[in-house]
This record gives sequence, C-alpha cells and structure tokens, in this order.
Amino acid sequence: MKDDKKNIKYTLGANSDATGDHEHSSVSTSFEISSKDQTALTITPQKRTRRHFGTHLPIYYKHGEPVLTIGPHWPFFLCMWLVLLGVGALVIFYVAVNQSVTSVLLMVTMTIWESAIYLYTALKNPGIASAPDPDDPEIENIKDYPNFCKPCKILKTDDIYHCYDCDVCIKGYDHHCPWTGKCIGEGNLKPFYTFLMSTTLYIIFCILMTVNLL
Repeated sequence: MKDDKKNIKYTLGANSDATGDHEHSSVSTSFEISSKDQTALTITPQKRTRRHFGTHLPIYYKHGEPVLTIGPHWPFFLCMWLVLLGVGALVIFYVAVNQSVTSVLLMVTMTIWESAIYLYTALKNPGIASAPDPDDPEIENIKDYPNFCKPCKILKTDDIYHCYDCDVCIKGYDHHCPWTGKCIGEGNLKPFYTFLMSTTLYIIFCILMTVNLL
C-alpha cells in the first residue's frame, strides 16, 4: 500500500516593536510538517520590509509610533543646546549673583525652562508620515497615482510634504530647521513657537539684568 505524503504549511507572524529600535521589523516564519513523519520540521524565516523613517533615528516609541526622534542635523541641535546652557551659566554666575537671590533663582528657572523646551522641540516627532506596513498589498493599488511618494509609500495630501533633507514625508510641514536638527511640522510646531516666544523673553531678561549691573 502506497502512503500518500501530505505537507501541512504553517505561518507564524511576530512583530518587533521594541522601544528604541531604529526601525520596526516584522518576521514571518513558515514551516512544513509531513503527515508521514511528524518530526520533520523546516523553519524558514522571512524578513519583511522595514518602515521608512528617512534620515531620522527614532529613540522612543509609543503604541508602535515614534514619539522622539533624532534628526539628520543633530550636530547643529547639540551645539545650539550647549550654547543655551552656556549663556545661562554666564549670566547666572557673572551677572545674577551680583544682584540678588531672586535674580539668581529667576535666571536658573528660565535657563532650565529654555533648555527643556528646546530639547523637547528638537526631539519630538515632527509628524513623520510613512506607511506603517510597507508590505501592505493595498500599496500596489495606489503606487501609480501622481501624488504617491515612493520612499514613504503613501499618497501625499495637501498638508503632507516630502522633506528632502530628512528624506521622509512630514504631516503639517512648516519648514526644515537645521538648529533643531529636523523638520518643524504638525508634531512639534506648537513647542517650536513656545520656544521662540520664551527665547525672546529670555534674551530681553538677560539684557536687562546686564544693563542693570553696569
């Protein structure tokens, strides 16, 4: 009697969403079990296409989406942050200490706030808009549209612009700011305006304190 050998195929899917990974990856593992020999097991891992983040480096995720990223012009961002801290330290130790305790406390508070809001603006996801799953079969149905972005694999709307410095689409794009190291978009526009306003007040306060000492 002839035995019929039948193969049963199984597929297991596993998603990697580890916080701090540069890009999410998903791996599907397929294996075959022969009905004749149940011990025969073949595992074939197949890596899927990774999500496109351009030149951004995601450093923190929440619910599968990058919350904090480092932009391509991070050296400018780092220099600017150190300048803010340096200016604050100079005013505190060479100007404020010669006036009053209140002046020192006020200057320390303003320097911490200024540095923190700048850091938040520079690290916040500006609104990266790329296909969460580049292997989605639906992408094949839209890739011939004129507003299709090939690197990001999405249809660009009026509020989405592909930044060529960041090499990724940004939702609510305003401009690319090298001093924050990345684009300013929907995700970090409000912190950016807050930073500009606080910087203006910070500079005025530093000038008034310096003039008062002369």
